[in-house]
Amino acid sequence: MTISDQELKQQIEAMPDEMTPSRDLWPGIEKAMVYQEQTKPTSFSVKHNPLLAIAASAFLVVASWVGVSSYQPQPQSMSIVAQMNHDFEQQKQLLLTSYGQQPIKQLQPNMQQELEQLKKARQSLERALQDDENNADLLNLLQWTQQQELEFIEQLYRPTWQSI
Repeated sequence: MTISDQELKQQIEAMPDEMTPSRDLWPGIEKAMVYQEQTKPTSFSVKHNPLLAIAASAFLVVASWVGVSSYQPQPQSMSIVAQMNHDFEQQKQLLLTSYGQQPIKQLQPNMQQELEQLKKARQSLERALQDDENNADLLNLLQWTQQQELEFIEQLYRPTWQSI
């Protein structure tokens, strides 16, 4: 069905200039405004500044990477893999604490499954590194996997905008 330009122009002119919503939107707008006022930070906090949390996470990852790349093995110190795992667990705890959210065990099943897959990948890399502890490719892959897990956790807990 084709319509001529003149018919289209007539239909456009017949349309109302304004539209009213099917329901009253003010209660939702007021609720969002009150919520926004209540959640404004009263003091400086990582919980209320996600960019600061991201920057802190990035700093910790870079600091860990620099530490790993300049690592000189010493006779009675932790192995490099143990040190990486220790640093990873600290970063993970810092991230979870900064968001002040529920434990990972209370997440939705599909999210738990994603985290479990990352954990299994990390564990298999750790087992492979037991045989060849100085394998740079495996170390980089372990570090990348740890970073992916941290980023996934960050995405899960990152604050989302409230819808009206």
